This record gives sequence, C-alpha cells and structure tokens, in this order.
Amino acid sequence: MTEEMNTTKNIDDILKVMDKANSSFTYGVWVPSLDKEVQFKELKTEHQKMIVKTIIDSPVYNTQFIVIMQEVINQICADKIDTDKLNILDKFFILLKVRSVCIGNKVELEAGKVVDLEEVIENAKKGLTILKPKSIKDKNGIYKIKIDVPSIKEEAFLEQALRKDVESITEIDAEINMENLREILNNTFTGELVKYIREIEISDKDKEEKITINLSDLGLADRIKLIDSLPTTISEKVVSYIEKVRNEINKIVTVKVLDGKKFKEEKLSIDGTFFTNS
Repeated sequence: MTEEMNTTKNIDDILKVMDKANSSFTYGVWVPSLDKEVQFKELKTEHQKMIVKTIIDSPVYNTQFIVIMQEVINQICADKIDTDKLNILDKFFILLKVRSVCIGNKVELEAGKVVDLEEVIENAKKGLTILKPKSIKDKNGIYKIKIDVPSIKEEAFLEQALRKDVESITEIDAEINMENLREILNNTFTGELVKYIREIEISDKDKEEKITINLSDLGLADRIKLIDSLPTTISEKVVSYIEKVRNEINKIVTVKVLDGKKFKEEKLSIDGTFFTNS
C-alpha cells in the first residue's frame, strides 16, 4: 500500500523530494576572489543538457556557453553568496571542480594524453596571482578609471549584447557593408575594455566639479561611446590589466603532459565539450 501511495504522488511533490535529496550532497570549491571554499551541489541532467547544447555555438565567440554557465553556477551554488559577483577567474576554478566531481576527474586531451583535474586545480591554486581592483589616472588629472576583473554577470550580459551586433552583420552575407563590419570589429575590441572598466570619474576644471559614471548603470552602446572618448594612454593601461587577467586564466587551464621524454604544455578547452563524458 505504501509503495502504491508513493508512486501516485503529485509529480510536483516528487520533484520537491528529489530536489531535497539532490541538495543533501555538496562539495567545496575554492573561490579566489573570496579566498575560501564555497559549497556547490551536483549538476542535474537538465544542466548537462543545457551545457551540451552550447557545443553547436560558434567556437570563436562561445557566447552561449558563457551565458548558460552563469545560469548554472547560480543554480548549483549551495551557499548563500551573491554568485553574480563571482568573477571570471572564480568561474574557471568552479568549472574545473564541477567537471571533476559531476562528470569525471580524468580528461583526455586531443593528443590522447589524460590529465587529472584535481591536480590541475591544486597546481592552479599554487600559481595564481589574485588581481585586485585598480585605479588608473591620466597625467593631466582629468580622468580616474576604476577597473576590475569582470563578474560572471557582466561577462554574460556584454557577450550577449556584442554577439547580437556581430550576428546582425553576418546575416547580410554577400551584401556586407564593410564600414559596418569595421565598426562592429572596433566595438568588439572596445567591448573587452567595457568588461573591465567599472567606473569613470571626470574632473571638469571649468566648473570645478567631478562627474562619476558607474558603467553598470548604462547600456552597451552608451558604454562604448564613453570608452571610445577616453585617451589612448588610459585605454592602453586597461589593455595591460586585461593581459594580466588573461595570463592568470592561462595558468589555470594550461597543463603539462609527458611527450616522449619531455613535458609539453597544452591548454584545456573549457567549453560545452568539456562537460561530456569523453
């Protein structure tokens, strides 16, 4: 009788029981920006389906993977933290650990070499330099720019906005207006700067006042207009900071594999294929 009653329960009630059961197991992920372990839940089958669907996205942009993984991270975080504020360096540590626990710890590279993800994570932790927010000033004392490692929320928002611009041009095929295409490519470069610039402060010496603009309050088009008007001396300093972040990402995803008698470096491809069983 008990078994019959259990199998005839309302499906919503059964799903609640399953969610409770799924939440009973968590695992810790070291998050660099917080300098502590945060608890995460296992991936559900629906999460893996969402991730695998992104494989058909363009490998050049990887936009859908970026957007979906922000959503997945929000859903599987078990601790009460603001996941939207996690940054892109945090994201790589989270994805490596999630893959290790929920899919498998061993990953086969294209050359047939197998790497241990737990070892990758430990090595990345040892070599990582945690980058702090930075303020940049111009020599004339007019501009003060606050930059930081992008949050996963900002990254997803801006990737979607930039991708829409590119798709609107590529859909024209043979009738592409080259001036429009050049404009899109320029905006893509500026879009990278947009991800890192949090705030612009301008000193208006004529009025003896300061204007402060929080870029998160603006849409992409307005952000690009502002950044395009910055002196190149400022933008070059932002690019230098971006390169430092990219170097740290490379440290996380670069592994050493034995090739004959020597070790060589290879990079893990953190995309939809990373979350398949192969």
